[in-house]
Amino acid sequence: MTSAHPRTPPEVPQPAGVRRAAAADATDITAVADVLATAFADTPLRVLLAGNRIARNAVLRRAFAGLAGWACVHGAVYLHATGAGAAIWLPAQQPPSGPPQYHPHRAPDGPDTADDAIDTALLELGAATADAPGLDTLASVLYPSAVLPEATAAPAYLIAVGADPDAQREGVARQLLDVHHQYLDATLGTAHALAIDPVGRRLLTATGYQPHRVDQPAAGLAVQWMRRPPHPGGQDGAAW
Repeated sequence: MTSAHPRTPPEVPQPAGVRRAAAADATDITAVADVLATAFADTPLRVLLAGNRIARNAVLRRAFAGLAGWACVHGAVYLHATGAGAAIWLPAQQPPSGPPQYHPHRAPDGPDTADDAIDTALLELGAATADAPGLDTLASVLYPSAVLPEATAAPAYLIAVGADPDAQREGVARQLLDVHHQYLDATLGTAHALAIDPVGRRLLTATGYQPHRVDQPAAGLAVQWMRRPPHPGGQDGAAW
């Protein structure tokens, strides 16, 4: 059960290796997109994306750049100081603006804004055109249409967490999750997440998530919805 009147989350100390990405910083958005695309390129999401690994990586970079820029404003984005991992959290309830659009249209002049940062990151990642095989399908699979609103002041839907393959056994993903879990525990908020492979399920289980239901949005892709109830007394689970 969540509180009907959640308290404001305290200032939770962040680990030295994790920081929150800035909304109007194209460098941060690009870094998040790069590492998450690398982390997800060889996962079952590949069934949604046409082409070889290079083509899949390009589509994923565009998708995660849009999601990261949008989440910097509406949710929370964490980046490991080494660049070896990132996590994107969205509100459990869809904001009025809807999911991100992948159509860069950066104005030549004017102040830097979050939208400008998204457009800059997309252009730097090679998004010369608005269309890419699998991009719309990917967005529809990842976007949390089935997540119920929770009484929490913190974004409660983990849309992506990933680490560079060379850093997956160094606790990077766990560090990224633990930071935001502390905010959710402080507001008695339930976290929601989507696991797309056994690696993701093991990570989420180790950090206190419980299976909810399984969907199969495409042939060869079964996704496990999971929930993590709040842990007011501290973090549960083994090290990752």
